[in-house]
Amino acid sequence: NFNVIDTLYGVTDGYGSLSGRFVIPSHALPGWFSLMAYPSIGHKAMCRKSFNVEAYKQPKFTVTLNQQGSGGLGDTLVVEGLAASYTQVPVGGAKVVYSITRSQILPWWRRWKDAKTLVEPQTIASDSLATDAEGLFRIAFLAEPDSNADLSSKPIFSYDVQVDVTDINGETHSQSLRLLAGNEDSYISLSLPGQVTELGQVAYTYCNLGNTPLKGYVNLPVERLRQPQSPW
Repeated sequence: NFNVIDTLYGVTDGYGSLSGRFVIPSHALPGWFSLMAYPSIGHKAMCRKSFNVEAYKQPKFTVTLNQQGSGGLGDTLVVEGLAASYTQVPVGGAKVVYSITRSQILPWWRRWKDAKTLVEPQTIASDSLATDAEGLFRIAFLAEPDSNADLSSKPIFSYDVQVDVTDINGETHSQSLRLLAGNEDSYISLSLPGQVTELGQVAYTYCNLGNTPLKGYVNLPVERLRQPQSPW
């Protein structure tokens, strides 16, 4: 409202710097505030800086999501959630609204070839429930592939679970979790230098669909290619 809420006086140091502090009154409305510096009383402002002050409400609780177990296409995937205060006091009886969106993922090495086979993201489930006395809730859904997807290309699907939890006081917090499912539950990636003279230069990783490294045996066959007589 263009009202002066505080005034500071000071003298610059040998480097021309000046510092100070002021308190915005608690009764002041949130919005834009301006800080103006004058070389002396009665002169025009030499510098002006604006900043925004918003109303802040300390959150009372938080929401966490975790996948329970594992599974592939055609299996039931389970997500367990917890609503609790920052001192780990359960938030029971809170309303949980969730939605699950399915999308198809192509590895980078297949995007140039199979980009036309991608299907559009689709919301496959949405519902509401309530947390129990321990602040827990459970969401289970069937990881079905999209009927329009080309299953011969062994696609991978992501299932994005979006959750909004509202307690009895009307405070709402959101959380999300991405689950992946495919015909195969792991993959191997290779890293090759520009020129390979021995197998020790070939680096490979064996991971699950969540990019977590796995222990296992990898068979790495090497075949000699037939050198053409002419490159043309």
